[in-house]
Amino acid sequence: NKYKVIISIFAFLVFFASDMYYTIDANERGVVLRFGKATKNEAGAYALVEPGLHFKLPIIDKVEKVKVDFIYKEEFGYKTVDADVKSEYAKGQSFEEVSWMLTNDPSIAEVTWVVQYKIQNPGDYLFEVRNVKNTIRDVSEASIRLAVGDQTFDEVIGDKRDAIAEYALKKMRDVLSSYKSGIQVQTVKLMSVKPPQPVADSFNKVNQAEQQKEVSQNVARKDSTNKINVAIGLKDRLINEALGYEIDKVNRAKGDADRFLAMLDEYSKDKSDVTKVRLYFDKISSVLANSGEVVIFDEEINNLSPLFNFDKLTSKSND
Repeated sequence: NKYKVIISIFAFLVFFASDMYYTIDANERGVVLRFGKATKNEAGAYALVEPGLHFKLPIIDKVEKVKVDFIYKEEFGYKTVDADVKSEYAKGQSFEEVSWMLTNDPSIAEVTWVVQYKIQNPGDYLFEVRNVKNTIRDVSEASIRLAVGDQTFDEVIGDKRDAIAEYALKKMRDVLSSYKSGIQVQTVKLMSVKPPQPVADSFNKVNQAEQQKEVSQNVARKDSTNKINVAIGLKDRLINEALGYEIDKVNRAKGDADRFLAMLDEYSKDKSDVTKVRLYFDKISSVLANSGEVVIFDEEINNLSPLFNFDKLTSKSND
């Protein structure tokens, strides 16, 4: 019995000694609970224990450790079974209660997203909110539903995805900060936004019809543009030809007028009958060129003097 008492006392001392110290890793912070109540500093905030080796009162003190440099993740509308290069996701499970959301149309969109966060204040994280994980999920779902409900279905699956994620991130930070949850939300990312599975086939058919419609409209616009361009080109060519014809006629008329005015000016300067005689002979020459035999009467000549058109006679003899 004596040895049993000694062994019991030794075991108690070993346990007592081992319970007097503890270590905090580099990525952790600790909070000491004395008689089950968290210790606080002079400012009234929770006293944090920094990394390293520390001592405490055995049995009386208890240490809660929290990883402050670790990125935690919560998935919504899906669950990752194995995260790898080819990640595997849970199948056969129903996430519709979380992922199905009503848009502003109103329509139903299936939205999946992920939230990443860090523990910023270990004391608040441990003692201010009863179930932080459920609180994060509830706040995140409410924030996403608010953002999706303000958008149409086409906007949700289109160019409003980033805006929805940014709104949810800001909303979550504000709400969790007001709860003193000790959480700092890092990112909110929409993974997929699509129509619910029961109507996915119909939605795809509508999309295909819309795409075909857009293709047909593009072809029609292209054909219309080509025909308009051809018509415009023909119009411009006809206008240019008409302008060219107009300019040619005007220039010719101006040239004829300038030549006539120049001749008139010269004729006005010459008071003799030179021009009159020249015009007379030019006209006589053009008339006699188409005549046969010509007879000229002259008062000073008693007999008739025939005038033969030798060019014409020569051409007849050659025939």
